[in-house]
Amino acid sequence: MKTNYFLLITFLLLIQNCYSQKTDNECIQGKWEIINGYQKEGDYSYDIYKNQKVLSILSEDKRFAYHISHFGFITSDSLVENFKLKLDSIKNTGYYYFTYDIDKENNIGINVNVLDHFYVSDNCNEISYGNSKNYDGYRIEYIPFDKLVRLPKDILFDFFNFKIVFVNKSIINKQPKQATKMYLLKNDPVEVIEEKDNWLKIKYYPEKNGEWTSKTIEGWIKKSDVE
Repeated sequence: MKTNYFLLITFLLLIQNCYSQKTDNECIQGKWEIINGYQKEGDYSYDIYKNQKVLSILSEDKRFAYHISHFGFITSDSLVENFKLKLDSIKNTGYYYFTYDIDKENNIGINVNVLDHFYVSDNCNEISYGNSKNYDGYRIEYIPFDKLVRLPKDILFDFFNFKIVFVNKSIINKQPKQATKMYLLKNDPVEVIEEKDNWLKIKYYPEKNGEWTSKTIEGWIKKSDVE
């Protein structure tokens, strides 16, 4: 029994150490729900980090807005001059977090917006924007699809890699050509994880009464079943 306990503690320490070795950039990749004290009932805010870009979604007082920009880290805000920054100054970890656009012709970052004191928790599940570690961003797996459909399709498919089932019934396969009894219905949204020949590996997030059931279904469907 003591041996099992020791192995469990060792395993947990190894996981924690693995997280702590990640850069800020690696830690924040994914989907986050942003909470602040100004939100009213029905308001919501999400940040989605993918590679070097961040998509921010905000709905406030029934008004919807989104913005895409690049992001990175710098060691000193003095590197920013007139909202411009040399691209070779950008790091994967740093004291300052910032967003920017790219001037490809001059190979510089422009419209640089610096936010100091950006924190990521050791387990990569919480983030803070501002001058304290009162975490106001929480990692999530699922964003309700009805909060995304107002995004342009190219953004929706790029950042979330969503596809929509357009056949009446799409069989979910354990592996390509290994059918299960599960299936998807027309207009179900799925997140594409992998492509192989004429098959797509997908994640489906079942809902009940408009709420996610906290379950995730993974499997393979025919590429021709979605659009």
